[in-house]
Amino acid sequence: MNRTKLSLSHALAQSVKISLFEELISSTIEQTKDIPRSLSETGKIGLPRSEIMKQIGNLFILRININLVGSILDSPVCPKLAFEGT
Repeated sequence: MNRTKLSLSHALAQSVKISLFEELISSTIEQTKDIPRSLSETGKIGLPRSEIMKQIGNLFILRININLVGSILDSPVCPKLAFEGT
């Protein structure tokens, strides 16, 4: 029973983490969707250089966080307890 609870708990935690990052990605796409459109239509971004650099920095931070958390999503918290037979 404890193994089942641990497995379910781990799966729920992974689901919450994935949902959080999906929401962050959706929000980022919504906030930046006009940049490519403006660039393709006018050849200009229409933002100050400092704002562009902030946007790039935010994208890097998001990517790093996704990669960092994504690398541990597949590993159960305690594989020996969760998946070892009795």
